[in-house]
Amino acid sequence: MGVTKFDGKYFYHYTQNEGLCFNGIRSILQDRNDNLWFGSYVGGVSKFDGEKFVNYSKKSGLGSNKVLSMLEDKNGMLWFGSDDNGLTRYDGKAFIGALFEDRSETVWIGSSNRLTAIYPEAEVHDTVAPNIQLTNIQLFNENIPWIVLENKMDTSLLLGNGVRIADFKFNNVSKWYYQPENLNLAYNNNFLTFSFIGLSHKLINSR
Repeated sequence: MGVTKFDGKYFYHYTQNEGLCFNGIRSILQDRNDNLWFGSYVGGVSKFDGEKFVNYSKKSGLGSNKVLSMLEDKNGMLWFGSDDNGLTRYDGKAFIGALFEDRSETVWIGSSNRLTAIYPEAEVHDTVAPNIQLTNIQLFNENIPWIVLENKMDTSLLLGNGVRIADFKFNNVSKWYYQPENLNLAYNNNFLTFSFIGLSHKLINSR
């Protein structure tokens, strides 16, 4: 691992032993001054002027040590992209953590599998609490067929992990998610996991 240079005659290999920030390199850029930049998976970036490496990381102001892409814009600014902390801009003196804002004031956030646009001027704060809906109740990390048990509360159920569920009661199952309402369980059926969602009826403006 590391990087290898070929001068037309010989190969030269560079690793952390020669000053590279990290051996796992994910991106390479040559800037207008012929410096080579190497973006690594966890070690930040290295600048190579042909003789020595200078390394930059979060301690230097870089937004993330995981640099997956690099770009030099028309003004000579360097942009470093990650999938966990947006973009960082470097003006030759300091790193500026940022997301990208275009001329229409739209803020763009890039990641490894999506591109998100935010329109700050259209943002409206929602003061209404969301409607909480219970979507699942698990016992001992197992999904329970509550709708099947609705008319079989006098039975017991052996779970896949060997735990037996018995002495349970509930009034009925909910209309949308078929979860038990007013559930009563035996004292030893006490390992529960709840899943829920919050529904909001906020109107979202779009362009």
